[in-house]
Amino acid sequence: MFTGLVKGLGRIEQIEKNSTGMTIKVTCKEMAKSISVDDSVSIDGVCQTAISVNDTSFTVNVVNSTLQKTNFKKLYKNKLVNLELALRIGDRLGGHIVQGHVNTTGILKSIINYGESYKVAIDYSNTEFNLRLVKEGSICINGVSLTICDVNTTETTFNVFVIPHTWENTTFRSLSIGDVLNLEFDVIGQYVVNYMESRNSSEKPNNSLEAFLRS
Repeated sequence: MFTGLVKGLGRIEQIEKNSTGMTIKVTCKEMAKSISVDDSVSIDGVCQTAISVNDTSFTVNVVNSTLQKTNFKKLYKNKLVNLELALRIGDRLGGHIVQGHVNTTGILKSIINYGESYKVAIDYSNTEFNLRLVKEGSICINGVSLTICDVNTTETTFNVFVIPHTWENTTFRSLSIGDVLNLEFDVIGQYVVNYMESRNSSEKPNNSLEAFLRS
């Protein structure tokens, strides 16, 4: 479990493809000494297990299902990635509850500068996720906990504001229009949607969740 508060940046040092996915080595001199084998590490919002560690880097195995669901298939050598170590019991939960289980990817549509802050628009492209996005709710984007400022379900887009500190201390500063981003919706909201869908399925099998919520 994570919080979506990035603790450092890593750099992709090596990528080796194999029959089950690929192995990636991440250099992170400041954080590597805090990582042990079998530790969970969030890499751009994707929970991965460290299989080997040295003083300056760690290595993880990425399975094919993760490649299909995330932007890891677009990783390349020297790419910067957001890193966060797993939450410890007793730590402050400064962001929100993040599992590191990416739900889907989105496309960066626009970046608008507001003084030193930035308004970022993201296209999530699938109406299936409409009910998982709530204005002023939380979302994890490439491992960063952010607040949704508005949602346009017709165009399947949403906007977030990124403050200067987050912009400068994460990979957001290096993003470009068209980049693919990992999205994890708020887990509490997902449980609510799952419960309502299950209830709707058993009580009104021929109606949509939207119709049930309006009833």
